[in-house]
Amino acid sequence: FGTRRGFSSRSSLCPTAGGWMAPAPPNDAPASSAKERMLAKLRGIKASGGLTNQAPARRSSSSQGASAKVGGKAFPFPVDAKDHCETGASAYDDITCVLHLLAERLGKASAELQIYDPYYCDGAVVANLAARGFPSVYNCREDFYKVIEDGGVPEYDVLVTNPPYSADHMERMLRFCVASKKPWLCLVPNFMYTSDYYKEVLGSHTKPFFVTPAVRYEYHSPADVQGRREGKTSPFVSFWFVHLSAEHNAPVIKTLRRTSAASHGPIGTAGDPHDTGACGGGEGKGVARNVPLVVGNGATLSSKLSELPQRMRAMWDTTRKRLRKKQRAAMKRRGRKGARGGR
Repeated sequence: FGTRRGFSSRSSLCPTAGGWMAPAPPNDAPASSAKERMLAKLRGIKASGGLTNQAPARRSSSSQGASAKVGGKAFPFPVDAKDHCETGASAYDDITCVLHLLAERLGKASAELQIYDPYYCDGAVVANLAARGFPSVYNCREDFYKVIEDGGVPEYDVLVTNPPYSADHMERMLRFCVASKKPWLCLVPNFMYTSDYYKEVLGSHTKPFFVTPAVRYEYHSPADVQGRREGKTSPFVSFWFVHLSAEHNAPVIKTLRRTSAASHGPIGTAGDPHDTGACGGGEGKGVARNVPLVVGNGATLSSKLSELPQRMRAMWDTTRKRLRKKQRAAMKRRGRKGARGGR
């Protein structure tokens, strides 16, 4: 894939023909009343042909030439309101150590690691990663697939993203990641590894590892997208699919295993969860391979699919076992406790 755009130390800025500029503000202010918003929504549906009796046309896999307006903001690509959500901050805590170790292996300071998130929602990823020591993030309101076609993919060290789950976005994202031959961390539903395309796209040389959360991830829908206020949703069990390259995967996993506490304590969470010193270079005794490797906020790292916790396995996974009643009740209690702690 072509690369022509560079990064700026001011990571929230997006490039234009004349240089760098902040993401464009909303074109129109939100409607002043619920009635006006509803009428505007109906006018939009009518204009798109959604109120006719004709069968809906199949959505094209290409977004070129299409645009949408969601939550008062204009987007140069189609937007499904149910897909339009930001990743919760806790999800980034679970991969902070992985990113710090990758930067170290690339011979860079964490602040210099160039991170690319090609799917734009509301830009929260920039602040979330900056708060964890990674201020150089490229996430702009642009059509990812058009950028690929135009050869405008920016220079980057690692791709970190949570793509839309509808249509064929996950497959296209995975194909891009594998073809790029660069490190990637993708937060997607667990069922991706049981999809028809998964093994075909990965081939025999790409072997990702997985970071699964202690508590199910929640996603945040911006105000005026699925409702007047910001909302939370967690439609699928999701976790991080991670491939840092054949060169970096094993050493990073080895370092995390060596620094993971024998008592299963989370790396970097005893004090400051963003403590870079807790992520690597540990000289203590290693952890046995049959002991769960715990990272981030109690997340578990699995070096292969067969090591995934049963509770995180996809419904169509033939190795998945049904949890006992007490285990399901315990999971619900942990989920409620996590939801209260995140407020």
